[in-house]
Amino acid sequence: MDPDLYRFWPLIEVNLVQEILTATNPGQKAYQDCFVFADHCISCWDYAVRLTSDPRQPAPVFRVTGGMLPGEMMRASFREFMEMYVANPRNII
Repeated sequence: MDPDLYRFWPLIEVNLVQEILTATNPGQKAYQDCFVFADHCISCWDYAVRLTSDPRQPAPVFRVTGGMLPGEMMRASFREFMEMYVANPRNII
């Protein structure tokens, strides 16, 4: 965990959003093809990247809120998300 309470998960912990959210959570199916890779403040919210078999797909990053609809798209690509984090971690809140 960094000083701003972000934690990037080791690969062994990365998992589909559907596996992270409980079966009773309305957002369980809202994040198709999305894998949780980080969290803020011990899972106050999570961050997930959409990964598909299409190599042209830019891998957008979402804030996982657990609502019926996907949370805010933080950046259109994983690369943009990481660049924003490196520039200033507080930008991804």
